[in-house]
Amino acid sequence: DEKANRAAELVIANDEKADRAAELVIANDEKANRAAELLIANDEKADRAAELVIANDEKANRAAELKAALLGKDSANKKAYQTESKFLACLNALALTRDNETGNHILRTQHYVKSLALRLKEMGHYKKELSDEMIELLFKAAPLHDIGKVGIPDSILHKPGRLNDEEWQVMKTHVTIGRAILTSAEIAIHGGSGVVTIAIQIAGDHHEKWDGSGYPSGLKGEEIALAARIMALADFFDSLISKRVYKAAWSFEDVVSEIISQRGAHFDPLVVDAFMMERAGFLAIHSKYFIPAVKAPVSALPADELVLGKCVNA
Repeated sequence: DEKANRAAELVIANDEKADRAAELVIANDEKANRAAELLIANDEKADRAAELVIANDEKANRAAELKAALLGKDSANKKAYQTESKFLACLNALALTRDNETGNHILRTQHYVKSLALRLKEMGHYKKELSDEMIELLFKAAPLHDIGKVGIPDSILHKPGRLNDEEWQVMKTHVTIGRAILTSAEIAIHGGSGVVTIAIQIAGDHHEKWDGSGYPSGLKGEEIALAARIMALADFFDSLISKRVYKAAWSFEDVVSEIISQRGAHFDPLVVDAFMMERAGFLAIHSKYFIPAVKAPVSALPADELVLGKCVNA
């Protein structure tokens, strides 16, 4: 009986061993499958690594190309800025030879424009348009507002008295002449800071009026470039407060009253509001840069052709 029992136990043990052996076979098969999966995964990783190497090489090449492009662009921009600087110096010199206003008119209006722009920004108006960079461009562009007078005959430009209707029509063409000159300059420069673009707006539109009654295009309201709307008031103020051969200088109080009366008619209301905040500063600018009006004879003025020739050569 004991032997029979022992034999039964051995049979059971052998069955268990057989089951264990089967489990081991299954486990080994699973390991083999897992090993195959790992092998495939490693192959995929190797392929991915190769792709990354290629991608990194492409990035490195692209970075080199961009660096070369930026260096080329920097060089082109530098050349454009140098060209722009030469053009502006020449155009400013040319504008001075044709200035039929009181001495330092160009310098005063340049500072009036900057004063108005800074005040508008401080008041929270036109904040998007009046960045620090834009205000600096306005300051540089303002002296060119009457550059178109190079195309006005001396008999009209330097006439010692008021113009008749026919002469006035000719004088009004200085805005379209100025726009054309500066547009040609912008094309020639092909880049730079953008000051010539602002100068085009000022030269072409600074005689437009808020109510649409100005010239040359009868633009109205914000159809008129902001730079030109600011220039309009600056130019108007200096023209009234300064003596001309055809009129006496207005008093400061009368000029202020006239500008107030033109709020919403000739001038952008917000620009007038800025002027009222800055009027004491305007008077200080006028006093600082005022010189008595001593008009040189036409024959004594520098030849426009000579100045323009130097600009072309530059």
